[in-house]
Amino acid sequence: MASCGSSYFTLLLVLILGTGCEMSCVDHFTYYNSDCVLVDPITFGTWSEMRAYCQSLHSEADLITFPTLDMFEYFVQYLNNHEWPNQVFWVGGTDEGHEGIWSYVDGSLMAMGAPYWALTNCDGINIQPDGNTQQNCAALDGDYYYYMTDKECEYQHGHPICYYD
Repeated sequence: MASCGSSYFTLLLVLILGTGCEMSCVDHFTYYNSDCVLVDPITFGTWSEMRAYCQSLHSEADLITFPTLDMFEYFVQYLNNHEWPNQVFWVGGTDEGHEGIWSYVDGSLMAMGAPYWALTNCDGINIQPDGNTQQNCAALDGDYYYYMTDKECEYQHGHPICYYD
């Protein structure tokens, strides 16, 4: 039988060293780089509907944000490698209420320009976001190889990418 001292020591080692297991994610979420992500190509709705959908799945979930370029590039490649032509996936970014100042739902500022935002014509003169006050919600748009675009927040066919850490 183990003494209280050895049980405490074992518990302390597990807390310090970890169990060696990955964090588990709730149903339908996939483990990605120490976080949990759900790319849902079936559910669709407006930006605020899909944000509420993500939040309903887990207490800490929201639409995805991209704190690093590596993470952004991973998801652009991921979406382009799947059979979801010309779909729109909502991102947790908006300039609603502060036109031209794009921020994520966590309050951090969004990176602007290339390589995040899509070019809107072949000569590269125009770059997203270009919707002025009519388009205030960020999305990864299949028409632009899943680079970031600004869409009308009430666009009803956007799919969610939900995320929590």
